[in-house]
Amino acid sequence: IVTDAGCVTLKQYTSQHSDGDPHDIEGFVVPISADEPLLDTDDSFADPLIRLATSWLMKTPWIIAGDEECVPLRHSPYCYGFEPNGSHIQLYFYEGTEGEVETLLMDPIDLELEELVTASLEMGNDVLTWAMQLNDGDTDEDLAELKETLEEARKAWQAHKHKDSR
Repeated sequence: IVTDAGCVTLKQYTSQHSDGDPHDIEGFVVPISADEPLLDTDDSFADPLIRLATSWLMKTPWIIAGDEECVPLRHSPYCYGFEPNGSHIQLYFYEGTEGEVETLLMDPIDLELEELVTASLEMGNDVLTWAMQLNDGDTDEDLAELKETLEEARKAWQAHKHKDSR
């Protein structure tokens, strides 16, 4: 993702490495700029990685539509926030609830919508590919939901681009 501050990309990190069940692996999504993480992370930010990627992608169509959204972590009081700002989105990370920011843990980054969506789709695809490999190619309920959510986000993005090109 290219921003005024330089090159930013979304990376998913696992806090627990395993060749076992991908559902047991927790991790987090970290924006990276110039090879430096923009968020200091520790395992308290970790969430089940497949569920986190699915939740992030579920919000993507709403973000595309211009809605303010957040992705709350399931096992901690932290959230990723997305706030529309014209054709840009501000991405931030905070302690709080879906409705209230208590402590900002990462200053907002101003991203172009296209770059955020593209990076989100790539991140979702990476998590799906990785989980399918660990799951010996089998698709269970969680992986089917991630795959379906990824496809819905892609469709929403294609519809948005088509609408903008008219």
